[in-house]
Amino acid sequence: MIRIGVDFGGTKIEAAALDGEGRFVARVRLPNPRVYEDSLEVARQVVEEAERQAGVRVDRVGVGIPGSISPRTGLSRNANSFWLNDRPLPVDMERVKVFQ
Repeated sequence: MIRIGVDFGGTKIEAAALDGEGRFVARVRLPNPRVYEDSLEVARQVVEEAERQAGVRVDRVGVGIPGSISPRTGLSRNANSFWLNDRPLPVDMERVKVFQ
């Protein structure tokens, strides 16, 4: 089983694919453009490339962001990457097909 996680950072967006033993099978890193829609596209690209390198398609992706998602509104909040705040990040990531 391959699992993919995304680190949605302020300066970079990185995806890593790990096998069942926790070993890296793919790692892809690109600069974060610091523009909301553009950063969604970069997230899609790094996940797609990690899947290609790992030789799998996944239906779930774990995502870490520099803030949190409000359980009440579903919007990102408290992110020092200010372009993420007040945005429906999980919904938008699904919209641009970061995960299927």
